[in-house]
Amino acid sequence: MSPGSSFGGNSQRKAPRSSNSPIPPPSPNFSYGDQDLVLREDYGAVIKNARELLGITQEELGHKINEKPSMLGHLENGSMKPDDSLARKLEHALKIRLFVSEDEELTPPSSA
Repeated sequence: MSPGSSFGGNSQRKAPRSSNSPIPPPSPNFSYGDQDLVLREDYGAVIKNARELLGITQEELGHKINEKPSMLGHLENGSMKPDDSLARKLEHALKIRLFVSEDEELTPPSSA
């Protein structure tokens, strides 16, 4: 085996992250390209409506996106906000938009 191979005792490893290292909280804004996007205020209702329209339970959705059904319940009732990664998984699985531009969020829905 050559001296520079990855097998053996001379390989370099990254130091594990210290457990007391601060982990930054998820940002309320999400940047996509040059757009600043925000989590829509009615995210819980949007998630629940989309799930029900697809005819799936919280358990089935949880299995699909590898998350606990109880966590989905917290999202749907608004007691928990999804982080960016989870919101993107939900957007993909449910075919919805949870991140919108600040302009869209500030514009009231038109009444018909």
